[in-house]
Amino acid sequence: MKHKTELRKGLVRLRIEGAAPVGTEILSDGKPAGVLFTQSGGRALAHMRHDRMAGPLTAGTARLFAEP
Repeated sequence: MKHKTELRKGLVRLRIEGAAPVGTEILSDGKPAGVLFTQSGGRALAHMRHDRMAGPLTAGTARLFAEP
């Protein structure tokens, strides 16, 4: 049996430009990457797939960026 050593999904803090309703699907290069949970003051929380965070992220008309 193989053991997983890396998380595939998790709660991530992002920077957001624009606005999107709670529950909006986040896309990375047109592929589903996560779901937007909440946003305030240019910051957002989302449940994301870590392997799809490299491309440009969008949630509706809003753009999202990974925080360092």
